[in-house]
Amino acid sequence: IGAGSSQEQPIQVTVVACLGDSLRVDRPLPTAGSTEGGGWVEALVEARATPALVWVQGGEAHWLNPSLARGPRSDALLRGAGLIVGLGLANQCGGAPGLRLSPLLFRAALEGRLGNGGGEGEGGVSLGLDDLIGLDPTFRDTARRIQAMSERDLEAVLSSEGEGAAAKGAKETLAEKRQRAVQEMVRDYFEPAVSWQLAAFGAGLARALPPRLLAGQLGVGAQDLAEIVCGNNGDDHEADFDFRTVFRVSMDSEMLKCKPLHDTFWEVVDSLPRQQKRRFLLFITGVSTLPAAGQSEVLTIALPFYPMSRGDHEKNLGMVPTSHTCDNVLELPNYWISLQRTNDAGVSPQAMRAKLEAVLRDKIETACDNAAGYGLDGLDSPRGSAPGTPLSSARSARTSSSRVGAGAEADELGESSGHVSI
Repeated sequence: IGAGSSQEQPIQVTVVACLGDSLRVDRPLPTAGSTEGGGWVEALVEARATPALVWVQGGEAHWLNPSLARGPRSDALLRGAGLIVGLGLANQCGGAPGLRLSPLLFRAALEGRLGNGGGEGEGGVSLGLDDLIGLDPTFRDTARRIQAMSERDLEAVLSSEGEGAAAKGAKETLAEKRQRAVQEMVRDYFEPAVSWQLAAFGAGLARALPPRLLAGQLGVGAQDLAEIVCGNNGDDHEADFDFRTVFRVSMDSEMLKCKPLHDTFWEVVDSLPRQQKRRFLLFITGVSTLPAAGQSEVLTIALPFYPMSRGDHEKNLGMVPTSHTCDNVLELPNYWISLQRTNDAGVSPQAMRAKLEAVLRDKIETACDNAAGYGLDGLDSPRGSAPGTPLSSARSARTSSSRVGAGAEADELGESSGHVSI
C-alpha cells in the first residue's frame, strides 16, 4: 500500500485480527490524508468488508453479491458461505433470524452440481426471465415496458448498449428485437452468478449436503431448503396483517396530537381488504412482501405539509399521500385540519369524522390503485441516454450491494440506486 506516493516506497502491513468493522494491523498506519497513505485505508476496509450476499429489496431476500471481484479469495468466500449454510442444516441450526435466502439460490446451486445428467459434478445453470422475476418481482413491469417500446426507441436502447443486430446482415422483427432486449437484460443481471458464483456457492453447499442425497433419496427441493435453513416467515399473501405489528411504526408528533386523524387513519387502514392492504404496502415500501419477522423495519408516517390560507387548505384536501420507498416513509396531508378550516362551524363532530373517513378512504384507495412499486423513470428519458436504458440499468442494479430503491426518489438517485426495477 502507498506505492503511488511521491516517495514510491510501499508500506507493508499484516492484518492480525478483524474486530467487528475494525481491523487490527501489526504497525502504526499513516492517516488517510497523508501523502503516504492516500485513500488506501478506506480501500482496505472496503475490500475486507465485501459481503458474499446482498439484500434484494424487490424480492425481500438475499442473493449472491454481484460486486465480488472474481478471484481465489472471492471463490473461497462463496464456498465458505455455502458450507456454512449447509452445516447449519446438517447440525439442525436452521431458522437463523434475519437470514432470508432466495429459493432460487438453492435451486440454481443444486442444478449446477447435479448437471444435466443428474449426477454430481460441475453442470451448467440456465436462468431466464421467470427466474429473475422470482428473485425480484419488480422486473415484471420492466419486461412489460420493454415489450411495449416502439422500434425506434428499442433501436436506440440496443445501439447505446452496443448490442447491435443479432447477426451481421440479419433482419429482425420488432417482436424479436424486444425479445432480445429482455434476454440481454436477464443475461447481464445473472452473468456473475452463472459464470462462477453459483458454482463456488454450490461446491461449499455440497460438502455438507450432497445434492444427489437431497434431490434423490430425500426428495428435498429448493423451497424446502430455503424454509429449513432460513425458517418460514409466514408471509402468506392471502392472510391479513397489521402494519403496527409487522413494522415499528414511527409517527409525526403532529399526527400523534391530532387524535381524529390518527384514529380515523388506522380505522381505514385496518378495514382495507387484504389485497388492497397489500397494494398500500406496495405503495409505501415498493414491495408487496412483508419484511422479516420481529419488526425488522421502520415505517414512518409524516405530516410535512402545513397549509395557511383557506385556498391552501382546499388544495390540501385534493392532495393524495406520497411515499419515499427507500426509507418506508408515508407523507400524509393533515385532512382533518383542512376540513375544519373549510367547513361551517355548525357541522357536528360526528359529521366531520364521517367526512374525514370518506376523504382518507378515497385518497388511500387512489394511492393503492396507482402503486407500481420500484420503477425506472429512465425508460422515459431521451432515447439513447445510457443511464435510462434497460441494459445499463441492469448493470447498475447488479453492481450495487446497498439496499436502495428507485420508487419516489428515482430522479434524485438515478443510476446509483441498488437493485432497482429495470
